[in-house]
Amino acid sequence: MEQSQTSEKSMETKKQIRTEILKRRSALSKDEVADKSRAICRKIVSCEQFVQAESILLYLDFNHEVETGLIWEKAQKMGKHVAAPRLIGSQMVFARIQSEKDLIPGKWGISEPKKNCPVIREHDSRTVVIMPGVAFDCSRNRIGYGGGYYDRYFAGYDSVYKIAAAYDLQIVEQVPAEPYKQGELGELYTNLYKLVQALKESNRKEQEEKIFLRDIMSDISHQLK
Repeated sequence: MEQSQTSEKSMETKKQIRTEILKRRSALSKDEVADKSRAICRKIVSCEQFVQAESILLYLDFNHEVETGLIWEKAQKMGKHVAAPRLIGSQMVFARIQSEKDLIPGKWGISEPKKNCPVIREHDSRTVVIMPGVAFDCSRNRIGYGGGYYDRYFAGYDSVYKIAAAYDLQIVEQVPAEPYKQGELGELYTNLYKLVQALKESNRKEQEEKIFLRDIMSDISHQLK
């Protein structure tokens, strides 16, 4: 009973976070979306995992999400295979795309690959997925849109490197996460990514300083005895 109540509370908290973050995101102007997206995408295409990857699994942005066109363009120039999600009932697959001619409006109006685009089913450590999401925390936990598509799909692909693209306003203090999903993302990039990293680094240094001071006080205490 207690576990069920905890799960229900977690679901309600996620719902509240989704509502608030989506409200904030929808308030971004077209220029803000474009400027922030460029900053985020430049960081992603420069990271080591992206540069070394052979295949990029890329979400196609919709409704004020971080725009991913720059990532697609850069991946093609670097000779990488690019695939995008397509929904088949309650399941998601990734199909190879080469140009916008390969896309059609899918569920909810989100662009997706045409049915004749080849589905890619084999993924390994040379595959990087760029994931969307609603909210994230500094421990790289993620809240999606509630459909569970990405969770189900990547449950069987542990070697795939996961990167999330988000605006700074999508970062919250803590995301309710099941133990098996904690820190599931390899990296999280926002337009203020360095600030997020600096915060984590600051916390780490603060802990080190506390340990250092504790040891010093312990030594002084022993000397006074």
